[in-house]
Amino acid sequence: MEDPKQPGIPDPPAVRRLVRAIWVGGLILTPLVGLAARQTLAARGIPVVGLSRGVSLILPVTLFFEVPFVILAAIVRRLLRKTVRQQPEALTRWLYMSAGSFAGMLATIAYSQFDMFLYSGPGGFGEVVGMMLALWMLTLPSFLAIGAAGAGVGAVVGQLLWRLRSIRGR
Repeated sequence: MEDPKQPGIPDPPAVRRLVRAIWVGGLILTPLVGLAARQTLAARGIPVVGLSRGVSLILPVTLFFEVPFVILAAIVRRLLRKTVRQQPEALTRWLYMSAGSFAGMLATIAYSQFDMFLYSGPGGFGEVVGMMLALWMLTLPSFLAIGAAGAGVGAVVGQLLWRLRSIRGR
């Protein structure tokens, strides 16, 4: 039996692209959602911070929200590597499910972020960032659970899309 820690069969390009897309997508998501929330608040006439202050607030939040994506990327990479070694014929199905997991996680975390970023009470977004980071032992498990739920639903949708594709291909 091959040691999973030793490099064996190189990752197919689709696996490399998907794993890279997961962690890069997590990094890009938070600033985009932050900009959308900022524009939404400005359109409502609610005062917003300047872009330079916003960047200094969004950087720690981006790294914080990257954690679920890094975990998903590691799980997907390991799962797809195992599939390539043990069941290469099932790779397409697992790619669909993994991509669905990524899409589901993106959607649920983006929704959660947008709601959080729209907070306009005393202290505004700076207070949200401070409290989120101060209470990381509560907020991180919460966002991991939200991300996992989205990933699970996305995997089911990916499986359904793969089945539809398989039926049409016959």
